[in-house]
Amino acid sequence: MAIAFITGATDGIGREVAKRLAFHGYDVIIHGRNELRLKKVADEIRDLTGKSVFKIKADFSSLKDLKKLVKEIKDNFSKVDLLLNNAATFEKERKVTEEGFERTFMVNYLAPFYLTISLINEGVDIKYVLNVSSMAHASSIDFEDLQLEKGYDGYKAYSLSKLYITLFTYYLAEMLKGKIYVNCLHPGVINTKLLIENWRAIGASIEEGAKNVIDAIKYIEAHNVTGVYFDNGKPSKSKPITYDREVQRKLWEKTLELLKINERDLKF
Repeated sequence: MAIAFITGATDGIGREVAKRLAFHGYDVIIHGRNELRLKKVADEIRDLTGKSVFKIKADFSSLKDLKKLVKEIKDNFSKVDLLLNNAATFEKERKVTEEGFERTFMVNYLAPFYLTISLINEGVDIKYVLNVSSMAHASSIDFEDLQLEKGYDGYKAYSLSKLYITLFTYYLAEMLKGKIYVNCLHPGVINTKLLIENWRAIGASIEEGAKNVIDAIKYIEAHNVTGVYFDNGKPSKSKPITYDREVQRKLWEKTLELLKINERDLKF
């Protein structure tokens, strides 16, 4: 039976995608920060499909929580066919986590980076990784100020985090070519809580966003593509900087350094 792990699955697109994947036959692992919301979504999926759901509570702004999450997955699953890195935040004011990272940078980029490479490194058999990016991803990068210590702006922080996850996607896809299929997507301008709270309800429905994600997953599974950016469910192109191999490599190295991971310790 295929297994899908969806982060940020207690609300918005993540919640709807988890339900649809379960309906289409996947066993699902759902992640969220709130136990009651996790239970509610698990109950919804069980009522819809008859399937039990594995729930994981973790705060993606905490590396300590992420380490526990990786261990919990490893202890309970030998494989995860699809890892959907969907969890995200938008912070209007600059906030710093207990471990010293700007919160948007941590939740939207460092957390999925750490989660993905840790699960692979721990020997969990992953077939597909799909990272949620955005059409709003930035078109330039300042390696001297990755976390916007100078002149913080909420939209810029969000935009940069989506650039970073896209660069990571392409670099990892090349590194794991022939082993794991790594792709990213813009799900559309969708009326998620994040969009409504920061821009108003100017987008399409959650259902439309979930359909776009499912369409991308179906395409990836049918064609086994890797290193592809999807826009509204269809293969597309991200901004030119994202294809710069030197920029990808430099961000990879900087990220490992921030997470205190020695590249020589990676087994892939």
